[in-house]
Amino acid sequence: MGIPGIFKQAGKLKKKTDQQAQKGEQVDHSIFRIGVYGHKGVGKTVFFTIAYMDSKRSPDFEIMALGETQEILEEKYNLMRGQGMDIATGQKISTRRFPPLSTGEQKLDFEVRTGRNTIIPINTIDYSGELIYIDARGDLKQNLIDFFKGCECILFFIDPDAIQNEGERSNRVAAFTDLISQLSGFEKRLKIPVGLVVSKADELPGFKSAEQSILINKGNGYIRALNFSGFLRGVLKQRVLANRPDWKNELEQMLNRLESFFKPLLNRTLDYQVFFISSTGNAPQVITDPKGDRVKVPPEDLRPLGVSQPLMWAIQRIAAYRRAAAFKNVLKWTLLVVALVVDLVAFGQFYNQLKVKNLKSLVENESRDVPGAGTNIAKHYDNYANNIIIKTFFGDFSKLAQAESKYYRSIGDRQTQKDQQDKFGKMLTEIDRAIAGLGAVSSDSAKFDAAKLAIQDQLGKADTLANSFQGTTKTDMIAQINLRRDKLKSVPSGGAMVAAQNLRDQYETFRKDFLDNLAIQNYDYLLGMGPDQFPTKLKTFKDSVLGAEPDNTAAVNYSHFIQTYLNAVSAFETGVLVPFRVEGATGGEGGYSLFFNGAKEAPEGEVISSGTGLQFRLPITQQFNIDVHKGGKPTSQSYPVGIGYTILKLNNQRIKFVDPNINIRLIFDLERSFLPLFKDKL
Repeated sequence: MGIPGIFKQAGKLKKKTDQQAQKGEQVDHSIFRIGVYGHKGVGKTVFFTIAYMDSKRSPDFEIMALGETQEILEEKYNLMRGQGMDIATGQKISTRRFPPLSTGEQKLDFEVRTGRNTIIPINTIDYSGELIYIDARGDLKQNLIDFFKGCECILFFIDPDAIQNEGERSNRVAAFTDLISQLSGFEKRLKIPVGLVVSKADELPGFKSAEQSILINKGNGYIRALNFSGFLRGVLKQRVLANRPDWKNELEQMLNRLESFFKPLLNRTLDYQVFFISSTGNAPQVITDPKGDRVKVPPEDLRPLGVSQPLMWAIQRIAAYRRAAAFKNVLKWTLLVVALVVDLVAFGQFYNQLKVKNLKSLVENESRDVPGAGTNIAKHYDNYANNIIIKTFFGDFSKLAQAESKYYRSIGDRQTQKDQQDKFGKMLTEIDRAIAGLGAVSSDSAKFDAAKLAIQDQLGKADTLANSFQGTTKTDMIAQINLRRDKLKSVPSGGAMVAAQNLRDQYETFRKDFLDNLAIQNYDYLLGMGPDQFPTKLKTFKDSVLGAEPDNTAAVNYSHFIQTYLNAVSAFETGVLVPFRVEGATGGEGGYSLFFNGAKEAPEGEVISSGTGLQFRLPITQQFNIDVHKGGKPTSQSYPVGIGYTILKLNNQRIKFVDPNINIRLIFDLERSFLPLFKDKL
């Protein structure tokens, strides 16, 4: 290339950077831009909402919404949980609802924590799915296209209904093909990864768990390079499908329907993935709203499946693309610098070659077998290294020659040093073997202590040897010795190990007792204060066993957990208000209603299914009856309720009146108002 060519190439790169600045291309390259492309009702808004809320439970992948985004998503989540507010009336909504369809476009800003310390800023948008239909026009659609062109990854959403409906599927194919064309422009290949996301996968037969969320599993990446028929065969041969014949058949039918999706994708990129997700986990429930319409609402128990997988994959692929681009840029400038250095060195290369040739001849002519040969060779290297031209223009060569000179002068010393390093290595091997053998004598205190003293003596001798060295060699040796000292300190005696395990076993016995009784709703046992009930047993263990070991860290921790539980139980003595609702008591003429006869802790008067603000104060302090009235008049139907917490066993169960045709249930809100007070305290 030569020096003129190098400066010409650097000038071209600077000119390109200046042109980008003049165009106003000021993109914040620290932000990951991810585009979610989906039509109306495909579940984009619910996906953003559930992905944000569900990630709070993940230790390795947490989405943190920023500013207005947090308010928007938490409002939508509250609406899905029946805790939202009607924007038109300002009234609280107690019935679960899916968020309304998005209108216009809404910018969403997140920070995603991956691992322990990595924080990644994410930018995307939510929008009305009507904007991306193939026949849609206007500024909003153009804004969306411009946003997607600036994205580093695209996630294309489609739901099972659209896959089944040939007409709707054709519309989505056209929109997808148009998107691929817009993103690739005149180039044949796409430069960004693309994910196809099948939402509402809970509607698909055979979809049961998050393990089914990713279509192309690790070790099967070659599938992406095949045509559609090869791709289909490769997917269906994956081991993960061997034990899921129903899911395998469903996949085959679905992928065949989506063939028209994959053709433009397979022709443009090898970097794609297919996901199956469910934001609710369970199928939506169908209820009758106040207007008499049948509407779908979120299930009471939200169990998302696979919602984080598309975002995790997108972030990983964007990071990989960025690393590749950074490496390419560094390599480009490195080549330019190397070429410049090579050309500059060439000016003095001829002189240096003559001096090197002369040095080589002098060194080869020296006999290695005579005394003082090393000193004579060192002098030749010194003469070359101290040459004023070599020192000025070829400093690295001069330093290498000085190093060679030093080597030949210290050959004798270096041989001794090597022997000492070998001795040090053998000492460390013996120490490691001795530490590993401590386990065999850990149950015998006398032998264990004697073995530890012997190892400490060996470490002292290794210290003495290490201090005879200098510089980094000495530092590295001492670091190796300190590692062994730390390892020796961490080895517990056999007695301590047995005692620690015994303490763990006792505590785990109490935890198992707690979980077993919680599963059968034996709240009287878990919260009562009688001599044979759980809190009393727990307190006795804390005071008599754990209290006897105040210096034992594990015992102190267990005591803290137990006291936390006991404090929670104490709060129940003053009574806890538990909300509930009634189903099956329609009231009115000919309908049933309930009366809680003789209950101090229950609502007074007639109670029907539409009753609001209903709650019991638990525990019940005196027995009472649940009486049934029909058409406002008493009947002979009655159910006795005992003291304590036995009424909670009626939760979501038909009350067993004499007349089996009376199907009335009490549904308690235990998950929010009762169980959190004590469930996770141990």
